[in-house]
Amino acid sequence: MLKQAMALVLCSMGLFGCAAESGDLVDDVGEGEIFTETIVVFDRDGKETVYTRELDRERAMRPVTPGVEIDESGSEERVGEASQALVYNASCDVNALWIYSQSGYTGSRICFLNNSTDSSYVDLSTYCRVKTTSCYPGTGCETICLGYWDRWVGSFSAGSYGGAFIKSGGEAYWFAVWEAQGWPSHPAITDAKYVYTPAM
Repeated sequence: MLKQAMALVLCSMGLFGCAAESGDLVDDVGEGEIFTETIVVFDRDGKETVYTRELDRERAMRPVTPGVEIDESGSEERVGEASQALVYNASCDVNALWIYSQSGYTGSRICFLNNSTDSSYVDLSTYCRVKTTSCYPGTGCETICLGYWDRWVGSFSAGSYGGAFIKSGGEAYWFAVWEAQGWPSHPAITDAKYVYTPAM
């Protein structure tokens, strides 16, 4: 007991590295809040299609290899078409840009794939990262967004396209094809407001 207390004190003082015990989840989602997975695909004409679904805590906290992960429960839903089961666009796989809300490729995640002939600047503040559902007697339930993707890049995998993370002030970090960072520290990544994705 004394050893555990001393370790806790030293850990909080930053005197040595500390790791959470297995089962201890340190994340960006509080009690009653929901992790999300969002798929954003731009077709050849530049039209954007967005799919989103909820992720349970176990799935969100498990490092993943970027790719299509079909939910066997059929709980995927297309934005604007609640409860409609779908299969994610199979092209949003390892070749796409995947962004995660936490380090180590965990947490909520969002994928961008630009199939258009034009480059795209994407505003991360338009995509929901974490949401919650509140239910009220007699009026039903309501799902609201609690936080967006701007300034919340915890890790990323670039896939087969280069591109850039851009802060609101214009500072940019240009990432290479297949670049992946599990613990990024560059402020243009961690505080990114926009993502630039080149044309095909």
